[in-house]
This record gives sequence, C-alpha cells and structure tokens, in this order.
Amino acid sequence: MLDYALDGKGLWKLDGRDTVRCLFIVGSGLHIKLKDLTVTNGYASSSSLNGYYGGGIYVGNGAILKMERCTLSSSRTATYGRGAGIYVDNAVVSLVDTVIEFNWIYYGKGAGIYLASSSVLTMSGGSIVNNFARSSGCYTVSTMEGGGLYVAGGAHATITDHASIDNNIAYKGGGIFVDSLGELVLYDASVTGNSHIESYLGTTYYAWYRRGCSTSYAYESYGGGIYLDSNAKLTLIRSKIMNNHAYYYGGGMYFSSGTSASISECTIISNYAQYRGGGVYSVSSIVTMNNSAIESNSLAGTGSR
Repeated sequence: MLDYALDGKGLWKLDGRDTVRCLFIVGSGLHIKLKDLTVTNGYASSSSLNGYYGGGIYVGNGAILKMERCTLSSSRTATYGRGAGIYVDNAVVSLVDTVIEFNWIYYGKGAGIYLASSSVLTMSGGSIVNNFARSSGCYTVSTMEGGGLYVAGGAHATITDHASIDNNIAYKGGGIFVDSLGELVLYDASVTGNSHIESYLGTTYYAWYRRGCSTSYAYESYGGGIYLDSNAKLTLIRSKIMNNHAYYYGGGMYFSSGTSASISECTIISNYAQYRGGGVYSVSSIVTMNNSAIESNSLAGTGSR
C-alpha cells in the first residue's frame, strides 16, 4: 500500500491552465490525501491518458482519494466526455468539507462528479455547486445527465452532514442523476436550485427554457433536483429538496419505472415543473414516505405534488 498526502495549507494550487488534466490517480493500494488545496482549470480530451474522462481529477483501478477542505473548480472535458470535475472508475473517493464548483461539459455526463460502476463516493459537508452539463446551442441531447453528480449502475454515493447540491444544470437530473442499479443516500443534506437559470462569466445557461430560442428548442429537462433511472435506489433522510426546476416532469424529483425510494423526515418544497409533478413525478415506482412534507410546489400543467 502506498500513501501520499499533500497539504496545500490553503495557499497551494494545481492549475491545468485549460490544457491538461490536473491529477491522474490510478492503482490498487494507492491512497492519496489532499488537504486545503485548490485544483482548477483542468482539461481532458481524446488525447489524454484514458481519454476525455476526468477534466480535473481521474481516479481509477482501486485507488483511494480523500479530499479535505479542498476546492475543485473550472475544469472541463472535450465534447461528450464524463466527469469534468472528477471521474471515478472502480475506486473510492471521500470528500470532507470540499467544494466542487463551476465545472462544465458539452453534451456529457456528470459535470461535477461522474461515479462509474463499482465506485464509491462519500461526501461529508461541502457542496457541489454551479456545475453545467450543457449544449452549445438551442437544443438538448439525452447525454446531458447529472449536472452535479452522476451515479452509474453498480456505484454507490452517500452524502451527509449538511452537504449541499446547488444550482447545477443538466437535461436529466440537474442536481443528481442515478442510473439503473445505482444507489444514492442523502442524510442531512440539501438539493436546491438545480436546473434553473444560471449566469457564469457573462454567459447565461438555461436548463428548463432557453430564452431567445423557439419553444421547440426548449430544454426538455426532467428531474430538476434528482433523476432516478429504472431500478435505481434512493434513501432520503432528514433532507431538503427545494426550489428545483424541470421544464417537463419532476421539478424536485423524477422516479422512473422500478425505482425504489425511501423518504423519511424530509421536506420537498417550492419546486417547479412545466407539465407534471412539481414536487415529485413517479412512474410505476415504489416510494415510501414517513414524517415528510410535500408542499408549495407548482407547475403549469397538472399534479403540483
């Protein structure tokens, strides 16, 4: 087992200068700890090692990465890439009071974090904020999934201790997209303001409607806060789903066929959908709720809850 630690002391920065990936961490038995470090301006393309995955950081093949009080920002991948901020493949990543912000990707998945099969993410405190899976014009494609976090089938993510998933954008799952057979646990966490209109560096990004585009090019977004694909699993405890938007269905959350969701002591409030399910939209799924509130959600169509 090899252990490495890098303490940035709040002053050090790894800068890819928009041309190279910042960190490539691969290998069973490799343990890396980053503390008080800024990782920024990373870029991965088809010519990068292992391709256009992980603009800021790539973690794979059994490696273990812990980031404590770090910031990962402003990284990207080439078109149709995955994990502009972090790409995790058959590896373990632990985030403690860490911020994943302003990472973006064209037509890709997991602008903030992409968690591939057999990978595990634990996040305690911190935030995943202002990450964009977006297009370059007045149309969308189905590959734009998981603005903040993408959890693939066979992967598991646990988010706790007042961590927040805020103001991220994607076609499906503005905040979080959980693919078939993926698992997500939120405990004392919040998912707020995802797939809304955002401005960054003078450019305005629209997730649920593109102003200046014809209505036929509206962003047909689903699951503004969380999108669960078929047979995905969600456990939601003492958490808040608030002020998320979807142009089509499921402003707060969208549950596909076969989804299993357990919701306890949660609040689903002030979310919006253009057509159905302002708070929650469910299709042939199993949803169990205890001591939870669905309130003040709205939509232009029917079924505000």
